[in-house]
Amino acid sequence: MNRSRHVCAVEITAILLFFLQSVRGLFSGMFAVMYRAIISHEAVFLAPVAVGVLLLFCVLPAIFPPKRLRSPLALLVTAAVVYASRIFVMPSEHLVTLFSCLIVFAATGMYIRAVAPRGEFSFPHALVTAIVVDMLFRVAGNTYDVTLRQSWLPCQIVISAGLLILSLALFRKRRSAGSPEASQSFGFPTGLAFGTFLFLETSLFAMPNAVARWSVVDYVYVVPMMLLCTLFPLLRWAGQTGQLPGGGDVSRAAFLIMASAIGGLVLGHVTRGGIALTGLVVAQGAIVIAFLSGSRRLDVGGRSGLTGRSVGLGLLVFVGLNFAYSFTFTYAYLGPLRFFRGLGLAVFLLAVVMATWPARRRQINLGGASLRQGRRSVAVTGVAFGITLLGTVLSLPPRMSLPTRPGVIRVGTYNIHYGYDGDWRYRLSDMAETIKESGADIVFLQEVDACRVTSYGVDNAMWLARKLKMNVVYQPTMEHLTGIATLSRFPIVRSEGRLLPRRRDEQTAIVLAQVRIGDDLLNTYGTWFGLSSSERRRQLPAALEFVGGGAAVLGGDMNLTMNDPLLAILSFLFATEKSWEGSRVYWQLIHRGFRDPFIEGDFPPADTEPAKKPDKRPDCVWIRGLEANVVDARVLPSTASDHRMVVVALALE
Repeated sequence: MNRSRHVCAVEITAILLFFLQSVRGLFSGMFAVMYRAIISHEAVFLAPVAVGVLLLFCVLPAIFPPKRLRSPLALLVTAAVVYASRIFVMPSEHLVTLFSCLIVFAATGMYIRAVAPRGEFSFPHALVTAIVVDMLFRVAGNTYDVTLRQSWLPCQIVISAGLLILSLALFRKRRSAGSPEASQSFGFPTGLAFGTFLFLETSLFAMPNAVARWSVVDYVYVVPMMLLCTLFPLLRWAGQTGQLPGGGDVSRAAFLIMASAIGGLVLGHVTRGGIALTGLVVAQGAIVIAFLSGSRRLDVGGRSGLTGRSVGLGLLVFVGLNFAYSFTFTYAYLGPLRFFRGLGLAVFLLAVVMATWPARRRQINLGGASLRQGRRSVAVTGVAFGITLLGTVLSLPPRMSLPTRPGVIRVGTYNIHYGYDGDWRYRLSDMAETIKESGADIVFLQEVDACRVTSYGVDNAMWLARKLKMNVVYQPTMEHLTGIATLSRFPIVRSEGRLLPRRRDEQTAIVLAQVRIGDDLLNTYGTWFGLSSSERRRQLPAALEFVGGGAAVLGGDMNLTMNDPLLAILSFLFATEKSWEGSRVYWQLIHRGFRDPFIEGDFPPADTEPAKKPDKRPDCVWIRGLEANVVDARVLPSTASDHRMVVVALALE
């Protein structure tokens, strides 16, 4: 009996793990389709079709006949569909990824609907276990899930085949046991908690890189803390029932859990450092306890169809919260979405309340294990600390090789488009190769995601820094998790960032990274200006004020355009190549003492956007007050992003 239960646990946990991995691919694919439709006006019909299919797949568990879903054959078929579809969940062609992830999403919903009433294994425990395993895979890949790489494909085929064999064995046992009546059902509050719990975990709490960016604490310290606060409720107190120690009542415990989750989330959002991390750790522990305690059977006498409707509700809520949170980042691209600007915390608070609400109807034991459970308690606690130690080791950064003072330093700027190329294929690895081939010692990055479900949950800046063995400074611009960054092969001795003024466009920023080159210090400033000329006119003075006087290197995506006819005429008279020398911003930078390395070194300026057939030059590097000669200035031919990379080489005197 125990052996069969363990096999069931493996099947359920594996399917939920594949579901979590596919969620990132699903929303990344949806983001690509919707962004192309809204911004580029390409394949406009795909966006409503994709959204419609996703919503249909959410409600499938509610509309499918419950008796058929409870059969052993339904469990086998849905599991087999998940195993097969997971093989194709790789960040390659976004439409292939989107289609595969939609199938995994739908099949998992049907599987949950089928397996929950059987009571073979605790579904909430399996989900939290899958979250921990998923966290380890992401930590092993420096936030880029190792199972989503092309190199993982042979392993995934073998794993899927092995799991299929396991499910076939279970099918025989289940068929001999028959299809039981619903013995465990999800109530509507539990379905709501299921969807909100999924959102909270996949958007923040089960993502150590997101917690690190929220709290501004080093990732290496965050990983063990988040693993421990997720594992501890699961392995020691999860799902126990009974009165609180000292005779406390259920409502008091439920209130304590909800207050801890809300207070911790707010602390994590408005403070920094250890206080913020402590708040987020407490919030995660409270949310996991609430889910494990409140997601058990709530409606003892409920109808069998209630489970399907509740699962469907949970998936709809999960999708809805993800869209709402995504709009807090992309509010600038569609008029009605501006309502969502700055509402990221509000979305999370709403999710926390809904996730902890069902716990008010359960008795929650916050005490320790009994004497009879003593040895088992010690064993599982040891497992928890072993997993935490493994996660800590995997999170350690590579050893940096700090260069000595070189005769030539290379400075570049690269808009990495959240890891996507112009055709919305995820090519962060190719971008790393582009930077490596450029030989750049300092690189300014724009459109950097730190942990968004729409870019596979990867911390672009940290992943690139570790891949290239460089130091990194990150400056968030919106909701902690997107912004700009600077990579440096030299030690960074001081860093500071500032948001630039804006009215309607996306929030932009400028970041200082003071680097040590030999015995000298060099101030480097990476920036990103808005799309409209009115925004840039407000942002340039603020950026120049931040830079101040003295020697400096300034670079980034400045979105410079020939927007002034008179200056365009001057550009025609004094410049040999069409570029952005007709921009007001260009001439103001010249007036403040900055030099264009392309013009100074007599290198013809080259366009950088779009990457395939560039006809604009928004990306640039400027120098001022440096005792250095420009020995090279070029634009790399790589199309890994939707912009090309610019690199200038300076010979130090």
